[in-house]
Amino acid sequence: MLMSKNISGRRFLRLFLRPKVLAGFGALVIVAGLVMGFYRFNQAPVTGVVRPPDPAPRVAAATFAHFNGAAIAFDYSTDYRTVENRAGPVLPITEQYSLAQHSPTEGSRRISITVKNFSGGPMLEDSAYAFRRNEAGKYKADEVTMGEDSTKKTARTMTSKDGSEVTYFIPGKSAYAIVSATSTRPNEDFLKEAAALVRSFVWR
Repeated sequence: MLMSKNISGRRFLRLFLRPKVLAGFGALVIVAGLVMGFYRFNQAPVTGVVRPPDPAPRVAAATFAHFNGAAIAFDYSTDYRTVENRAGPVLPITEQYSLAQHSPTEGSRRISITVKNFSGGPMLEDSAYAFRRNEAGKYKADEVTMGEDSTKKTARTMTSKDGSEVTYFIPGKSAYAIVSATSTRPNEDFLKEAAALVRSFVWR
């Protein structure tokens, strides 16, 4: 019985030590090692350098310039590159200015400022105001209080319903001003620029 067991063991050993068997067993060990390594890699915590996201580009703050005319003064965004004095003078117009800018993204914007003497008639009878008042389907009328307590005046506004134009009619002591802003690509910033100029408006 013992001899039979020894013979069987030797046969198994010779069979196991055959090159093909050894090669197959070696391949099995390699595959098992790869599987275990992949499993441990996925279970291990991830380590490395975490880079913060790039900061968002900074947007430059709006800057303003001051302009003094003969009867008026105002601040305007320096995005508007030109201020032209187009005064005749042709009464009742005493001063006339134009600010313009153009950009590929914002389109063309223009702010026209005209000062007229009351000798030409009351502000609310001006042809520019009457035209917009008669076009009620295109314009919305409103009022804006301007100035300090002692010099408060009520300016009238006419805003086109598509937002491409806003016109202010601003009374003074002996004259009134018409500030008309237009844009080919209207948006909220455009209306804010026009409002900022009007808020800075001063009669001299």
